[in-house]
Amino acid sequence: MDESFLTDDKRAEQALRERDAKIRGLFDANIIGIGVGERDGRLIEANDAYLRIVGYDRDDLLSGRISWMAMTPPEWINRSEKALSEFALTGAAQPFEKEYFRKDGSRVPVLVGIAGIEGTETHIIAFVLDLTERKLAEQALHEGEVKIRRLVDANIIGIEFWDYDGRILEANDAFLRMVGYDRDDLIAGRVDRDTLTPPEWRDYVARRVVDVKINGTIQPYEREFVRKDGSRVPVLIGAASFHESANQGVAFVLDLTERKRAEEELRASEARFRTFVDHATDTFMLHAEDGTILDVNRHASESLGYSRDELIGMAPTDFDPDAKTVFHQRMRERLGAGEILTFESRHRRKDGTEFPVEVRVREFEGRRVSLTRDITERKRAETEARENERRYRETQAELAHANRLATMGHLTASIAHEVNQPIAAAVTNANAALRWLSAERPDVEEVRQALRRIVENGNRAGEVVGRIRALVKKAPPRKDAVSINAAIREVVALTHGEAAKNRVSVRTQFADGVPLIECDRVQLQQVILNLIVNAIEAMSGSNHAPRDLLVITEKAEPDGVLVAVRDSGPGLAPETLERLFDPFYTTKANGMGMGLSICHSIIEAHGGRLWATPNLPRGAVFQLTLPANSEPS
Repeated sequence: MDESFLTDDKRAEQALRERDAKIRGLFDANIIGIGVGERDGRLIEANDAYLRIVGYDRDDLLSGRISWMAMTPPEWINRSEKALSEFALTGAAQPFEKEYFRKDGSRVPVLVGIAGIEGTETHIIAFVLDLTERKLAEQALHEGEVKIRRLVDANIIGIEFWDYDGRILEANDAFLRMVGYDRDDLIAGRVDRDTLTPPEWRDYVARRVVDVKINGTIQPYEREFVRKDGSRVPVLIGAASFHESANQGVAFVLDLTERKRAEEELRASEARFRTFVDHATDTFMLHAEDGTILDVNRHASESLGYSRDELIGMAPTDFDPDAKTVFHQRMRERLGAGEILTFESRHRRKDGTEFPVEVRVREFEGRRVSLTRDITERKRAETEARENERRYRETQAELAHANRLATMGHLTASIAHEVNQPIAAAVTNANAALRWLSAERPDVEEVRQALRRIVENGNRAGEVVGRIRALVKKAPPRKDAVSINAAIREVVALTHGEAAKNRVSVRTQFADGVPLIECDRVQLQQVILNLIVNAIEAMSGSNHAPRDLLVITEKAEPDGVLVAVRDSGPGLAPETLERLFDPFYTTKANGMGMGLSICHSIIEAHGGRLWATPNLPRGAVFQLTLPANSEPS
């Protein structure tokens, strides 16, 4: 045998062993999936990488349960058969994408390449690369592109695509509207960085472009664009470069026109507010949480005599002696709860003089705001009002006294009759006693009885005089617990003669258990006296009979007493009812129009109410209510 021939065979065997070793090394390295199968699709060998891709184990492989045709989804069978046809013609098939069914039924995307095995025509070797991660990345990229496209098309903000030479390659409608150009201008190249950039902004923008080139992105910054019509638009712009293109990038642009307008309006509003505060007639102060003054208005300086710089940094206690007392812990808690505190205090000027103030304080964004008003004039007005009220009360008391005197003067004849009766009876009894003593045999018992009647008549006359004195005396008002029934009985007794003279029947209807009232007894009796005398006068001019006067007392709800004086006189006209208690209004020919007005004031001063209504079938009813005393009658 030729020795050279043997040498060639050994050399070929050696090369074959080396190739097999390389294939085995690639097979065992599990860098990619490798499977060996027959033309009918049955898999006879596979590395671990291949088994992991399809989700089977080695027992499945050894038992013959793995077939790459069975693992191929129906929609991928044509593509797989095409690859097998290519392999039959050329001995190999270019890598192609497809999917496998994994053992659990899920799918896995793969890149498959097919080649034959030298020395056998029935076996095929497949190199399989798992594309799951790449597909996920592609999907994420696609979704990102879709989102970007949606953002561009949504025109929420302006978006432009540019290169470092300054050309604008693409832009959405929002950007074009912002700069005032149309898409034809963009396509024609009439929109670029230099055209849009004002001269004074170009150096600054050039530095920002360099920053993008170095860092890949820049934080949003404010600048201006020149619009097509030459006007300017303020914008906020942020930019980033594309990694795959070192010469291109994208910019996101927000129109700041409205925000700038709002900022300008806010500054103008703040200026107006500052002007308003400085020209306010009240003192305005802004305090820190501990009370330290942070700012004041002009009026604060004018009212306290300090300059603005002197006031800033001061504490309220420096000019308000009562500040520590006012701002105790509970006050601070109420401020913290959002309440507005209002209180009166006093401020001390730089020259030491003091003046009364009203202070309103509230918390605002962690600080304290105070508004202070000088109430010197108000205090002076209050003092004058109190003095006027005192004078008014004195005048009212004078008028009430005069009214009582006038009423008593009107009742002079009646009162004289009431006094004369017990005096005449006393004289008669005295004469009788003298006669009994002058008898031949004096009757001491008869004399004793006559003297007792003289004492009773004297007491009766004294009571009448006492009631008159109580009504006509000039004394300061006082409030006592008064029985309304007893007070009315005394007044009815005084008017008995006047009623009899005018043929008026006076009846009383007093409720039992009515509570005591807290009032000035004389003033109350003056009111009842006026009402009774007015009723008697009203009926005296009437020819209608009968002439009835009824005085009623009742318990009033919720807690008080009601008095009603009902007469059967001619009554009151509707227009009279509206003005009945007005000062100087009267229905009497010789009246002054003060009686009922004074009565109305007296009842209101006691917390009660006086009013008049028609009486049915004829006459008038005057009613009054008074609050009860806590003690029962």
